[in-house]
Amino acid sequence: MPGVHTGYVLGIYSVRPALMRLFAYVYSPDLPDREVWELYFRLQMLSTFVHEIAHHYDFKNRIARGHWRADETEKRGAYLVQMDRALRRHLAAVPRPGR
Repeated sequence: MPGVHTGYVLGIYSVRPALMRLFAYVYSPDLPDREVWELYFRLQMLSTFVHEIAHHYDFKNRIARGHWRADETEKRGAYLVQMDRALRRHLAAVPRPGR
């Protein structure tokens, strides 16, 4: 989209030293419908954050106990999607003031 710049990857989790990196969107201050786009960018970054938390949980809990090997990429990807969905459902159910 014209006026919006981001990399292909929005986040990275490094097992050692358990470091999470989130990468930003950069956009023009005069972007049309800026408020709507800012909300969209924030939701995308929250989704990326949840995904990276799932990586952390996965490496600290599941792999540490030997449930399956870390190099089984297909299983790891499916598990992360499952964890991401479960966390989103949990967050959606959390009571908020005014709701």
